[in-house]
Amino acid sequence: MSDVQIQKASDLTVDARAWLQGLFGRDLDDEERVSIRILPAEQDQAKRREAFGRLTKVMDRMAEKAKDIPEEELEALIDEAMDHVRPQPKP
Repeated sequence: MSDVQIQKASDLTVDARAWLQGLFGRDLDDEERVSIRILPAEQDQAKRREAFGRLTKVMDRMAEKAKDIPEEELEALIDEAMDHVRPQPKP
């Protein structure tokens, strides 16, 4: 069984819909979708801090390598990469 459920608001039970509307403080449109995900218990905080430290070091090294690239060129490279991973819809 999946730990992620996506339901159209119109498919929710009356009680579930009422609970979600109370939680979000607004009515749900029938065509809106609600996504619920079950997450594992919190990881050990020490492990999280260690992972964050490793990520920070990697990002610092990347920033050091890119420090001499002109801002316009760096922005163009980022835009090009984004276009590659997020194709634009065809007209």
